[in-house]
Amino acid sequence: MNEPTFAHRLLQYDDATSLVLPTGARFIRKLPDDRSLGYLHRLFPAVTDRQLDELEETLARPLPAAYREFLRWSDGACFFDNSIYLYGFAENHARSLEPVDQTAISIRQENQLFSAAESERWLAGWMKVGSAVAWSSKVDLLLRADGACAITGAAGFHVAGSFDETLCLLFDRIGPCFSGDGLIDRDYASLEASLASLVCPAN
Repeated sequence: MNEPTFAHRLLQYDDATSLVLPTGARFIRKLPDDRSLGYLHRLFPAVTDRQLDELEETLARPLPAAYREFLRWSDGACFFDNSIYLYGFAENHARSLEPVDQTAISIRQENQLFSAAESERWLAGWMKVGSAVAWSSKVDLLLRADGACAITGAAGFHVAGSFDETLCLLFDRIGPCFSGDGLIDRDYASLEASLASLVCPAN
């Protein structure tokens, strides 16, 4: 499996407080609070090719190649203290707060909802693979099998380039909202403004 081009931007935060589990999960940079899951970034055990085939069968469409490769590196992820979510194969209905029991948000469940709620976009080939959230706003990350990537929210719909380019854009906008120790301004104003800047106004 190859690291995505944006991996170095996550791993630069790796330090002595990080946690690596026998499963391959990585929790990068413990935040200075008492949350057991309070880490800046969370990566999960990679998906097998067999699991990827199962996922495509369930979704009844091929995964975009870039996202398929990402899942072979990490089965979904959480970045910048749960400000960015990328969805994954594994599903976990437990309420455990132990790091070993954590998984990403289910891409299957999210797309069951997406295909019903936004059927026009689903039928146009879009698949929901992630989201970015602030205190009161949210944008979704969509991909198509041809590699097109879009960011969509209440303010509009913005086609943003490839998957890797879009992740770098998210990091560029959201990363500066966090200090070197991973803490965010708790009024969330900068994060709200960053999310708003990601989506062009609807025409």
